[in-house]
Amino acid sequence: IKVCEGGSFSAMGQLECHPCPKGYYADSIGVKMCKQCPAGFECPDRAHTPTKCPAGTFGRGGAQACTVCRPLVGPGKKASAHCPPGSTSETLCPAGKYCTGHDSAAAPEVCPLGFYCPAGSVAPLMCPAGSFCPEGSGIPEPCPAGTVRLQYDVDQGVDALEGAKRRATMESACRPCPAGTYGRGQGAQSPVPARCKPCSLGYVCKAGASSPEPERVEEG
Repeated sequence: IKVCEGGSFSAMGQLECHPCPKGYYADSIGVKMCKQCPAGFECPDRAHTPTKCPAGTFGRGGAQACTVCRPLVGPGKKASAHCPPGSTSETLCPAGKYCTGHDSAAAPEVCPLGFYCPAGSVAPLMCPAGSFCPEGSGIPEPCPAGTVRLQYDVDQGVDALEGAKRRATMESACRPCPAGTYGRGQGAQSPVPARCKPCSLGYVCKAGASSPEPERVEEG
C-alpha cells in the first residue's frame, strides 16, 4: 500500500499520489483530500501548516502567498490601508487614528489633541474653529448650544498649530454665553463665528443659555 507523503493526496479509488494544488496543504501523511489555506494565512509549502500573513499583507483564503496591502484609491482621493498580522483584506486606517505614509505594516498612531482623523487618514487634520477635538477624535465635535467658539486665530493672533491645540477640549475651545444672552451653538463648518445674542424681553438667561426664552420673569 502506497502512503502519500505530506503535501500530497490520493482520493478514494486512485492509485497515485497527487501534489496539493496551490493554496492548499496536507501537513500529515496519507490524506485523501488537501485542506484549503485559511483566510489571513499563506501556504508556500504544501507539506506544512499555514503561516499567518505578516503585517502589511493580507490573505483572502486559498493563497499560496499573502498579498501586499496598497493604499485604497477612490474617486479623486487616496486613503491609507492598515493590515495587521493575519489580515483577511485591506481595510482603512481606523477613524481616530492615522497611518503615516501609507505604511500598512505600521501600527496606527492615535490622533493627538486638537486634531481629528477620519478613517483612512495619512496625517492628522487640524480641528476647525467652532469645534473641539479630544485625543482620538474621528470627527470634530461642534461647540454645543449655549456656547460660542473662542477667537484664538483671529483675536489673539496665534499660529494655526497652537490654535488647534487650544481646541482639544470643549472648555478650551468654546466659551459659554454670559448671563443675559444665549447661543444656539457653533457648527464646525460655519464660515463666521456665532455670537451670543440678547435674551428676549421678559425672560432671564443665565450663563450658558441656549434659548432666548428659557425662564420667564414673574411680574411682582
